[in-house]
Amino acid sequence: MKIQKINLLDIAILQLCIIMIAFNDWGTLVILSQVFAFGMVCFNAVYQHYLKFHISTGKYIVYKGFFLLWGSIGLLTSVYPNVVLSIIIALCLRTMTGITILMYVKDNEKRINFMKYLAIAGCILCIRMLIVVPGSAWGSERVGIYLSHNQGNSYNFTGVTFAIGIIAAFLFCEKEAIKNTKVRIGLIAIFSIFSLLTGSKKQIFFLLISILVYGICTSKNPLKFLQNMLWIAASFAVLCFAIFKVDVLYDVIGERFLAFLSYFSDQNSSMADASTISRGIYLKEAWRVFQEYPIIGVGYDCFRYYNTYAFCWAENNFMELLADVGLIGVVVYYLIYIEIFKGLLKRVVKFHDALDIQILIVLICMIVVDFTMVSYASSILQFHVAFLYASSIVSRTDTKKLREKS
Repeated sequence: MKIQKINLLDIAILQLCIIMIAFNDWGTLVILSQVFAFGMVCFNAVYQHYLKFHISTGKYIVYKGFFLLWGSIGLLTSVYPNVVLSIIIALCLRTMTGITILMYVKDNEKRINFMKYLAIAGCILCIRMLIVVPGSAWGSERVGIYLSHNQGNSYNFTGVTFAIGIIAAFLFCEKEAIKNTKVRIGLIAIFSIFSLLTGSKKQIFFLLISILVYGICTSKNPLKFLQNMLWIAASFAVLCFAIFKVDVLYDVIGERFLAFLSYFSDQNSSMADASTISRGIYLKEAWRVFQEYPIIGVGYDCFRYYNTYAFCWAENNFMELLADVGLIGVVVYYLIYIEIFKGLLKRVVKFHDALDIQILIVLICMIVVDFTMVSYASSILQFHVAFLYASSIVSRTDTKKLREKS
């Protein structure tokens, strides 16, 4: 995993990746890192006399800007304007970081560098976890709570999964940044194991999605499809064996996954997942609030104040957005996802390009995340969304060049 021709700009982006992924609980440091990286990409653009935005980068700025503008209505209409203001500030920082990534990842060489930086950051997070998490906590607790620099600011239950679980999904088809297959598979395994040990069920779905999409999309003929299906079945068998037969994994994730499945078979069962039951109630509450405030919602991050069941978010990004910013806000927010998806399946079917398959894998994983938690204000998830969007721009640009040559 060699990094060539590293300069001050690359160092700024490298430190951004490390801080965002491995030290996201250091609130002040994260903000300083974001500002420094943004300043460096702006300085580099001025220094190189390259201030022209790619049209897709311009769309990102427009979509994010409109989403912020629409949500700002909540400052006037919401019962909790201070809460709305705090989220607006946070979203401005997320947007600034997204622009930073888009200004840096302007070609495939920079995309490859960024992917390497993400892998380095993921390794540092794993090392940090080995240092700070007590040995007795592995397999028995949600270890993300031990990653807390500021009181009340930690990776909590699922933050580690989003930090390195998504990186593992990115690496599934990343044959340019990490050309050594054994190293790449090793990193995927390490990040997945650490993610599973946090107790998050989401990592199971990330792995299943990655394996399934990779197997299907790389099948160029019926024989290859059959071979891949056998490989997928074997991979699923190994994953299930590890989760349900390895004690440390079963204690932290296997029991929770069985409880999750029990909810769908019998919600009144003593094994039914209480978390899943609560989420179902939150969704109904969010729908009720949306019906009362369908156009502008109740304001950024304000649904929890209207949740009569518990002071909690909707645990679903779609429903949270419906309640917080109304139907228009939801449409505007997901325009970026639509932009990423535009032409993606067509490129995958026609070219079977590894980068397009990688984008499809991560996009599906991100949508699954949105069904299971509120992501629109998450610094780590918005960081990944920005890189995914930047990768889609690179893919479309390279595909266009390929067509021009043919």
